Amino acid sequence: MVDGRILSIKQEGDEIFYRGDGDGDGDSSSSSKLHVMVHEYFQMHVDLPKYYASWSESDANFKKHAASFSGLRILKQDPVENVFSFICATCNNIDRITQMVLFST
Repeated sequence: MVDGRILSIKQEGDEIFYRGDGDGDGDSSSSSKLHVMVHEYFQMHVDLPKYYASWSESDANFKKHAASFSGLRILKQDPVENVFSFICATCNNIDRITQMVLFST
């Protein structure tokens, strides 16, 4: 959920596809607002290659593993959502979180 809207997001290669609840109404201003919302939430304006190069120069371990994490984004999350996500993540492991996500769709 982003800014009170439920989003469906899919990535294929370098392309990101998304739609929000109520997008079937053909309202172009709503679609434009959704576009801005998604780009803000995922901070798409941030130049990741620049940061990856800087981090790789500073940290040999990051440089070693950076290719495995292409497209890494720092979300512009609501602080409350962020805290609850952190608490839930600390009480689970990646396998369990993955299963919860897979079975919730």
